[in-house]
Amino acid sequence: MPQQNLHVYRLEELKKATYEFSDDNLIGKGGFGVVYKGEVDGRIVAIKKINENSVPRVDVALAHEVSVLQFLEHDNVVKLLGFCSESGHYLSVYQYMQNGDLKMYLEDQSKREKLTWEKRFNIINGIAEGLVYLHGLKDAIIHRDLKPANVLLNENHTAKIADFNLSETLAENETHITAEILCGTVGYIAPESHLALRYSPKSDVHNFGLLVLEIIAGCNIMDYSISKSNDRPAVLQFDVWHQWKNKKPLLGFIDQILRNDCMQDQIDHIERCILIGLLCVQYNSNKRPNMKDVLQMLNNCNISLLPPDTPSYIIGGEARLRRALVDFL
Repeated sequence: MPQQNLHVYRLEELKKATYEFSDDNLIGKGGFGVVYKGEVDGRIVAIKKINENSVPRVDVALAHEVSVLQFLEHDNVVKLLGFCSESGHYLSVYQYMQNGDLKMYLEDQSKREKLTWEKRFNIINGIAEGLVYLHGLKDAIIHRDLKPANVLLNENHTAKIADFNLSETLAENETHITAEILCGTVGYIAPESHLALRYSPKSDVHNFGLLVLEIIAGCNIMDYSISKSNDRPAVLQFDVWHQWKNKKPLLGFIDQILRNDCMQDQIDHIERCILIGLLCVQYNSNKRPNMKDVLQMLNNCNISLLPPDTPSYIIGGEARLRRALVDFL
């Protein structure tokens, strides 16, 4: 695999680019650090400053990020331009994404109004393309933290998978890895990861399915849960699946913005994508399709879809998961 020619930036030029890491240039915060907008050599870039309190070894975290991203070259994966490791500062420099992250759109109605179904489908399809690429590498890359905040959008709303701090590679003869600690974001972690610390490409498929449902519903899974007030846990994938299982219309789970603007053939396409999302979030990872098959299902409506089995959601351990299942069934 060809290696990109990464630029080694000087700390002084990155300070200058961000006006000494001014809050005015701050464009994002995450578990691993903060991101600033800056201009270097006439080019607008995103500069991530790794938080030394977020990881045991900041230098190791930067080295991991560089080692993963330096080889990657795909339209739906964020491009690493270079890095800086100087005077106790550890920074990575990326191409700048004009439209921020997907999480911003799910949380802001005025932004969501700009996302027609065509744009949302292109985002879904782009994420799928990126995962097919990552999983298809000789040493497959498992992202392990795919969520709206880690999907960036460029000026054309093209999706770019980002933030590979928790990613792991899978050797050619391996089917999964077993981690020492639980990795990921609460609400998005696949059940096999939560219960057995087991990660595979199917773990990413699970997260992709959640993203599909979130993009269509126009909200993230946490906001959906908070918005529902009833006696049982409100879980987007369970509610959608339960509605489908009882042969009831899925229209109510489609963002009102889309329902107002879509023709019937588009609604039919949206409902097909909902079913694809449900196939991806099945509790049994062996029943989930791989991303190559998912991409084919997304782009060929003549491919028949299997009925989705029980979806997954970890609320706080296997006992509570089973209790939630009983509530829904």
